[in-house]
Amino acid sequence: MRYALLFVAAAISGVVPPALGQVVQSGRKATEFPQATLACKVKMGTITEREVGSPSGTKCDATCRVISTLKGEVGNEVQITFRRNANGPRQPGVDDVKTGETYVVMLRGKTAPYEMFAAMKAVDAVVEPTFGTNPGDRLLAELVAMWKSNDPKMRIAAIEQMGIMRDTRASKDVSAAAKDKDMETARAGIIALYRMKIAPDAKRVMELFNEQIMDVWYQESGEPQKDPKGKVIWRRVAGHPFLERGLPDFDYATYVREGIKKEWVRKDGNTLYVFFGIPWKVQRKECVPELMKLLEKPDKKVRWWAVLCLTHTVEDEDRPQWEHYEKHEEEELAKWRKWWKEKGAAYMAEPTTHEGVPAK
Repeated sequence: MRYALLFVAAAISGVVPPALGQVVQSGRKATEFPQATLACKVKMGTITEREVGSPSGTKCDATCRVISTLKGEVGNEVQITFRRNANGPRQPGVDDVKTGETYVVMLRGKTAPYEMFAAMKAVDAVVEPTFGTNPGDRLLAELVAMWKSNDPKMRIAAIEQMGIMRDTRASKDVSAAAKDKDMETARAGIIALYRMKIAPDAKRVMELFNEQIMDVWYQESGEPQKDPKGKVIWRRVAGHPFLERGLPDFDYATYVREGIKKEWVRKDGNTLYVFFGIPWKVQRKECVPELMKLLEKPDKKVRWWAVLCLTHTVEDEDRPQWEHYEKHEEEELAKWRKWWKEKGAAYMAEPTTHEGVPAK
């Protein structure tokens, strides 16, 4: 059983990591938790169950000892109610709470018993609010304490949540996780770095590459880059305006070169769609040599996606569609081979990468 992520929804990017409750949906909400009347760390009391077997879930009540408060005012105890094991998707965190364990919980309602709608297993000790006294500041301090614990699952959950919060004050801890010997911990770390708009080492990313990483890269790479004033950044190449997307210092060429070697990436049209969606979105010059090499691959769908990405990167056009490509593949391949001979030299420069530099 994984320790549930909660509080901060990946709706910021559209990707919901495993065991994540959709609660908070923006940077401001990550600080203020507007959907919660109260947020606090508690020792779960005895859980009384009612309506067992109901399609709406078993109704549970408990009186919990309050260890510390993140948001709102609450005394030494708080009465809570919640439902778990309902029909439909599981509610990670809420479904898994146990009597006697310590959790950071989010509650709503005007009077007791308050409804618990999110829960995350936490360390037992009182954690000092070293980042500040806003709810998000207090949560970040709790997450850092969780990361420093000896519980492997709690450590991973903390890093995943730091990434969803996108608070770079935790970047040192996240960077350490990305270098961890445990692969699951390292994956959580590199995903969190990317969400924080800090470029992880591309070789490390591809060592750990799986569908979860690919899905996050697909969603996050569509975010436009912004300057210090918050305005989106454009560049102009050969008369075409390009909206800068992705991270400026991530090596997307290595992503293309190493990723397409994975058999599971080529297993069906959906994985190819997501995989190639990253170079298609970021339109990076350094990806062009790698895309050209893919024109020689035996898989026709791979060749088509390479042509799609080349067309979007070089000409800023979204074509050719599959129906056209199926009938005119030789023409398309001949066009790009000719183009490469005539203009490819300009696309051969090695990219400059700077690991660990936050994007603006």
